[in-house]
Amino acid sequence: MTNTIALDSFDRALLDEIQRDNRQSNLVLAAKVNLSESAVRRRLQRFRKSGLIASEVALLDRNRNGFTVIIGMRCTTESRDSYARLEARWAECPAISQVYNTSGEADFVLIGHFEDMPTYDQWLDDYVITDPDVERCDSTFAFRTVKFETAIPV
Repeated sequence: MTNTIALDSFDRALLDEIQRDNRQSNLVLAAKVNLSESAVRRRLQRFRKSGLIASEVALLDRNRNGFTVIIGMRCTTESRDSYARLEARWAECPAISQVYNTSGEADFVLIGHFEDMPTYDQWLDDYVITDPDVERCDSTFAFRTVKFETAIPV
């Protein structure tokens, strides 16, 4: 769980910058947010230690190899046990990059990335059709990305 920390305007500017490009040097970041290099280093260390910076990763172009599918799942029963089983299965599945427990028609929304239709069809067989905890699966195929932003407002 992320510790709550107070953020000032310098923190917010720094977090905005690193969400867009975390490979910038502390010197470059310092110039952009009007702080010293040592102040930037201390603040970044505080963000990492508190868990505010959850991870630092490289984002790959999802459209270079296959297609994205948004999948709505409805469970046969809504119980802690059935949710736990489904969450564990999807956590181990490399084709699924995001899983959200949601309100509304779907109990879960999954974001998956598949090389081709046969791969997606095999995933359906392995993870959906044969799963007694899944009542219904609605898939939406993304044919074009209009906006994809990883940065969150700070």
